[in-house]
Amino acid sequence: MLPLLTRNTEGINGEISYDFVDEDAKQKFRQEIKPTVQIIYRACPEVRHMFVAALKKSGSNCAYTGNSINDCLCLSEANVGFAMGTNCNAVAQSHSDIALLDANFASVKNAAKWGRNIFFNARKFIQF
Repeated sequence: MLPLLTRNTEGINGEISYDFVDEDAKQKFRQEIKPTVQIIYRACPEVRHMFVAALKKSGSNCAYTGNSINDCLCLSEANVGFAMGTNCNAVAQSHSDIALLDANFASVKNAAKWGRNIFFNARKFIQF
């Protein structure tokens, strides 16, 4: 698996640990780590879950894509969990918010677009 990085992004490969025991650690995470990291790759399930939980505790929205039983914790912890691929585990699909049939990241973009559209239309209907 290759990391999907651009010139202006950083990735974390799982060799780090964040534990928010005090407000200083949360502030350091918000200022130094969160603005630069956009993807985590080749990390064990515990580190991925810890990072997703840290993002949520710091007040960020977090999306997670996965397809196996190792991804279940993160899929359920994230604000939006995407189970991707035709070989996706049924357990991962049950823990996710959205199940996509292919493993194409363009599908994630389309799912977010359609989800926003449905949300805005439901809001308009309720207001009416």
